[in-house]
Amino acid sequence: MTAERPTDPNQPTDKGQPEPAENALPDVAPETGETGNQILPRPVSPVLSSPTEAPPLYLSIEKDFADDVYTPAPAANPVVSALKANGLYIEDAGDGFHRVTCPWASEHPSEVQAQAGYLEPCFGHPIGLFRCTHNHSEKRDAESLIDHLGITPEVARAKAVIYMQTGETHRAAAASERVLAADGSYFDARGPIVRIIKPSPNDISTELVNDQTVSAFLASKIDYYRKAKSNQWERCDPPASIIQSLRYNQDRHHLQPLTGLSRQPFYGADGILVSKAGYDEATGTYAGFDEADYNLVNPTREDAERELTYIKWLLREFQFATKADQAAALAAILTAAVRASLPLAPAININAPRSGGGKSFLAALIALAAAAGEPYNTSYPTTPEEAAKVLLAMLLEKPAVVLFDDMQVQTGWKSLGPMNKALTSTSITERVLSRSRTATARTNVLFMGTGNNVEPGQDMRRRVLSIRLAPRSETPTLQQYSFNPVAHVRKRRSHIVQAALTIIEAHRLAGRPVSDVPSIGSFEEWSLTCRQPLLWLGEPDPATSLIQQVQDDSDQDTLGEFLQHWSRLFRDDPMMVREVVPYAARDARFADVLEEIGVMDGSTVNTKRLGWYLKLNRSRWANSLRIESGPNSQRNTWRVIAD
Repeated sequence: MTAERPTDPNQPTDKGQPEPAENALPDVAPETGETGNQILPRPVSPVLSSPTEAPPLYLSIEKDFADDVYTPAPAANPVVSALKANGLYIEDAGDGFHRVTCPWASEHPSEVQAQAGYLEPCFGHPIGLFRCTHNHSEKRDAESLIDHLGITPEVARAKAVIYMQTGETHRAAAASERVLAADGSYFDARGPIVRIIKPSPNDISTELVNDQTVSAFLASKIDYYRKAKSNQWERCDPPASIIQSLRYNQDRHHLQPLTGLSRQPFYGADGILVSKAGYDEATGTYAGFDEADYNLVNPTREDAERELTYIKWLLREFQFATKADQAAALAAILTAAVRASLPLAPAININAPRSGGGKSFLAALIALAAAAGEPYNTSYPTTPEEAAKVLLAMLLEKPAVVLFDDMQVQTGWKSLGPMNKALTSTSITERVLSRSRTATARTNVLFMGTGNNVEPGQDMRRRVLSIRLAPRSETPTLQQYSFNPVAHVRKRRSHIVQAALTIIEAHRLAGRPVSDVPSIGSFEEWSLTCRQPLLWLGEPDPATSLIQQVQDDSDQDTLGEFLQHWSRLFRDDPMMVREVVPYAARDARFADVLEEIGVMDGSTVNTKRLGWYLKLNRSRWANSLRIESGPNSQRNTWRVIAD
């Protein structure tokens, strides 16, 4: 289809008079909808309509404007406006459907009503749908309706319009981004474009958008035009240059940054609870929940105590090893409820001596405090390279919970660089799979893992909160329970979230009193939000296991033993790794500790592994000793220095 581009309606016509405005339509007879021999003036095309006020998302940037490249979609549907102007409109029936008077009511038998219906443009009906109660002898459809009203299909589509002009791609791309942002479900994820989706009726998530998705969306919202060989404007698909500019442009002005998702009320940048769903510009958080499900107005300590009793009632049949383990489970539920608001939080490790102790069941209950949907269930990575790839892919989807189920003793909570960073950094930046570019993702999700006798190793010991279950049965798998807390919470998830938020909010309103307990480094905000409220209510320290893990670090003990033997054999003399190797055969105690740190291949020292061990533990104190590189004049040497 080709068409000449119309002139500006605000400019004089050939007769020197302005064209009639849309509100200058002639009167019609309401009973018949007929206009006699009068010709209905054609409404102004949306291509040249007067500037309209932008949707809310635009307002934070600038007002929409019409120019020679871009014109926004009309504020009101042109067909509906024309029906109203002609006295044919009855009422809005909702979902884009309107009850109207049939313009051809004079063709109806006297016993047939004049009522008809008009549906605004949608996927299957690009110019809308018209249906009349009477079976007219002539074709009376949407095309007939807009022709009767003097409206072209281009106008009836009620879409924004972009003219692709040479040298104006940047303006066309900016206008396209404006329309994409106005939808309210597309966001800038610090590199990639993502959109909000609902994987289940009560959950939200994000997914990366590809070229095809962007193209299809823009085609549904914008009519693009380009000059044909005849020098006339013709309609075209969204140009590839626009798609690429949208996806890879580093300067975005309309797509809002998305830093996190929340499935319930969350704490804003000012520390105040946000109980309104939708996008929060101050934090970059998109929240999806039913506001009517939550009532959190000035809770008191008594309210907090009541809600704590409710959560403990949910946990009543789990057999915790100690009261501190139960307190850790309570803290895990509080953490799940506010993880989207916390910059950092420890991972949760649920372990038991054998299968069937309720580990996965407890994990499912904790996860429900974060979201109604299923956790992102995956295996724990075994190498740093795998961890980097898996973490970025997961975090870009912004799940509420990542669950490493059925972890193994050998690999569970293994200290891997990317995993360590994900727990003590607010974001990670890695290369996107199959792409030559990087992406940055926020780490504000809850990491959980389950396994039999799984304990965090090395640097993970200070990053993981452990909950130990101790079933009092030789066959815990066969143990009978009288209550299913997971099924209970699934039916009324807002109750457990309300309970957790009430405890945290009551503590905040009380001035956030602090108990005298050991500090836990990177997680001070988590401690103040999820640990201190429970201490305030008289619970044991939920961080007991984390503190014990740091204090009872077997790796630290082994390092201390290694440094003592090194100091005994070499004092503080600089030694090359290959000079140390022969002593493994001469000194049995030294050989034993080398075996303990994992650098022996049978009876032979693996020099590469020993070198890596020394680099890994450089400057680390143990038993008042530390290992350091030798003097610059003696490269590749190591020596142990006493305090």
